[in-house]
Amino acid sequence: MHTYQGLEYITTKLALFLPTDLHKIDVNTEIDNNDYHIYLIGQRKQFFFESFYKTNLLGITTVYYLDEKQNKVRLKFFHFLSYFEFVEDLKNGYYQILNKKQKNIIRDFTLINYLEGGHRFPKERKTSKELKRFSDIEILYIGQAFGRKNTKKIDYRLKRHEKLIEIQAENSSKRTNQEILILGIQIRVKDIAMIYSSLDNNSILSNKEINNIVNNSKKRASKKQEISLFEAALINYFKPKFNEDFVNNFLVKTAKSYNEIFNLPINIFSINIDTESIGSRLYSEHIKEPKFIHFKKYFTDKDETNIIHSFFNNIQE
Repeated sequence: MHTYQGLEYITTKLALFLPTDLHKIDVNTEIDNNDYHIYLIGQRKQFFFESFYKTNLLGITTVYYLDEKQNKVRLKFFHFLSYFEFVEDLKNGYYQILNKKQKNIIRDFTLINYLEGGHRFPKERKTSKELKRFSDIEILYIGQAFGRKNTKKIDYRLKRHEKLIEIQAENSSKRTNQEILILGIQIRVKDIAMIYSSLDNNSILSNKEINNIVNNSKKRASKKQEISLFEAALINYFKPKFNEDFVNNFLVKTAKSYNEIFNLPINIFSINIDTESIGSRLYSEHIKEPKFIHFKKYFTDKDETNIIHSFFNNIQE
């Protein structure tokens, strides 16, 4: 009988921002109140609202994006009025809509997320495998902000970020008309416990072994270590274009930055990022399939049995 314990790092709250939002007081307040220490920089086509009209049951919203020659490419979205109805352009990047009969004010860059939540996809976007979505975000860089002495959030880091400047410069030079977005992430930790035994093994756990499991489950790394670990694991999973560290080397026991993790009584840990709440799926050059939920497990002991590795490799998101 084998006992395996670990930690699962999951996203509990997310928010999308534009780089220019980081200088706004209300955005700084939201970041601070929600403890956003992890950030993802991504890109997708930028869309502009053009018109909305409605029939008895359906709303028809027209948006457009600019191609490489700066020509407008228009798309019409058909959706039930009970789900989504465009009300008013409030200017300065804000729209007022009726979403499921509730009046909401949304940002211009989230309009495409609402439209794709309740319409039939245009035929030209259908592939043999899946439906591509304009709301999908390609991850270009992953980082974190915490600070050695004082706790910092992502707005402090990104206001002075050389990679963000580099990404914006490349986007501008290629004239791709891509929109740069920032995804702020709040995380928390859950316990993982598994007992493995062969079918012909009738042994049971002793009270001492059960107490050890309970006591070990209370042990945690520091918040700084948890944030650093989550960041490194995300980088290793997505392998974004603009990241260098942790892309290919991760969980090396000789690395001092992992001391707290290797000193914990755990065998495995996992990361779980779920972006369905913001209506955008994530992908990268390495993870080519856009998904709402991305899950990855890591073993702190490379000598675990092949059976246990196989067991976890068969766990589906």
